[in-house]
Amino acid sequence: MLKNDTEKQVFNTDSRLAILTGWLILPAIQVFFTFTGALGAVMRYNPTELGPSNLFAYVVYVIYILLTIAICFVWGRRKRQLPHFMLAYYGIDIISRLVYIAFYGTAILNSEILFILVSLLWTIYFYRSKRVKATFIF
Repeated sequence: MLKNDTEKQVFNTDSRLAILTGWLILPAIQVFFTFTGALGAVMRYNPTELGPSNLFAYVVYVIYILLTIAICFVWGRRKRQLPHFMLAYYGIDIISRLVYIAFYGTAILNSEILFILVSLLWTIYFYRSKRVKATFIF
């Protein structure tokens, strides 16, 4: 990050690796692990043998697989629609965690609330960050 005379931030995003530098590396890793975990779960279980809560998780995993593939495409092409895709990604995360709390009660409430707050913070980051706006421009 460079600052010029008017104190306006200017980001050097010419590098091909600009899409993975700074704070962006953390959600990129999260998307990768979500994809691999969801793919493993979908391949491991038969949806016809699952109960209601596990069937809900299975459907969420299928949605995550499709969404993370789309996110990787948009991310790699530096499309300016990335914040919208990340809103969908984190929105599904928040909704699925709220449903999970509804199924399993307050025994897991504290950790799920923490994950919900983290998802909200990343959503705000993708919409407010000047670096994201400078990196994803096509």
